[in-house]
Amino acid sequence: MRRDVRILSALMLLALPLDAAPPTPPAAECTRGAGPALGEAACEIARALGERGKHALVVALPPTGDGALAPRPELGSRLAELVAGALGQEASAWRTVEPAGRTLALPWKARPLVLVHVHVEGDRTRATADLFAAYPRLWQRVRGEKLGPSAHAVSERGIDGEVRAFLPRIPLAAKNVHRATGVDSDVVALACGDVDKDGSLEIATIGRRRIALGRLRDRVFRPFASRPFGELAPVAPVPFREPVASAWVPEPGVLEVGTTDRARALRLDGKLAKLRELDVRLPWPGGGGLVTSELASTDAVAGATLVSKTGETRRIRAGRRPDGTVLLSDGQRSVELERVGAQLAIGDLDGDGDPELVASLDTLDPASDAVVVYSWPAGKKPVERLRIAAPGGVRALALCPPRATQMAPIAAAVGDALWVVE
Repeated sequence: MRRDVRILSALMLLALPLDAAPPTPPAAECTRGAGPALGEAACEIARALGERGKHALVVALPPTGDGALAPRPELGSRLAELVAGALGQEASAWRTVEPAGRTLALPWKARPLVLVHVHVEGDRTRATADLFAAYPRLWQRVRGEKLGPSAHAVSERGIDGEVRAFLPRIPLAAKNVHRATGVDSDVVALACGDVDKDGSLEIATIGRRRIALGRLRDRVFRPFASRPFGELAPVAPVPFREPVASAWVPEPGVLEVGTTDRARALRLDGKLAKLRELDVRLPWPGGGGLVTSELASTDAVAGATLVSKTGETRRIRAGRRPDGTVLLSDGQRSVELERVGAQLAIGDLDGDGDPELVASLDTLDPASDAVVVYSWPAGKKPVERLRIAAPGGVRALALCPPRATQMAPIAAAVGDALWVVE
């Protein structure tokens, strides 16, 4: 019996390759929404191509945009550089953007070729890659035969400051204000993003009694999903007299909401089903949250994780004290802004790399309220860039994802209506 076991063990060893090694642990998942759009897309492309792209020459095709939008060629070169880096040290990026018809003339005969392409449309950046493992033989080139790719990869992300640096500049201006009825009268927070992961934007309204998810149609806010708050979270042991609330879309398909009316903040899916409770009372847009002890000195919060023109990420946070002073910080510098209203939102509306703080006025008269946009340039104090009268009073604010050709939309609950400022 022992002799049989030894023979079986020897046969198993002989069946293994001589250079067999322990299995490599799986690589970490690519982030989604936590880093630069181009860097996350490059990560997903490299994972999809795998070992086949390890030695590749990565070449960028000319980037394209929707309609008349013409991204600068350097956008393609930047993606090629990032994809080559994600594939590993043995891959390299070609220094210039090349039309598809000229790629055969490049020096890639002894290695795989990866062609990457970027297309920008609306509020999305779509990156694709095709891997060609073999160079066409002479008779194939003479006959004009086209070799199909042996692997294909695609990744889609939003538009951030790095992508916007390669697009034409856009003005920070309110050209249209779309007003809609149908919103709950007790709305205390808003969020805007791809909550149901269908590729389009939705607005989430967070009221004291229910959460609704919908879109504007024919000047009416039309919810397609709604959940009573009582089904999702218990009432807070000591609710605030005036509720403080926040909400945001950290990634497609996810909504985080919290209000001091409830004991815990929530992470919900695209159908408003509870994924889990959070260990905070309020989620802080951009990441993190506030616990009960921190709410005594804060009556409004806003935040965002923004990407600079060079692809660096930074978290911007704003917190308002009850006296109307807002502390704005990016972790390295901070500034105070006095006499600001209790509704706040943060983002990069025009894609110039400088964050914007969107706020209501510090007023007790709803008829004199307004939506005010402040820009915070590097090394300077915030400056007012835009003001939109909002008679009826601003009850909640949210910023929608950036767009390629116009200012990122502002969602605002004003009086009994829902506004979308574009």
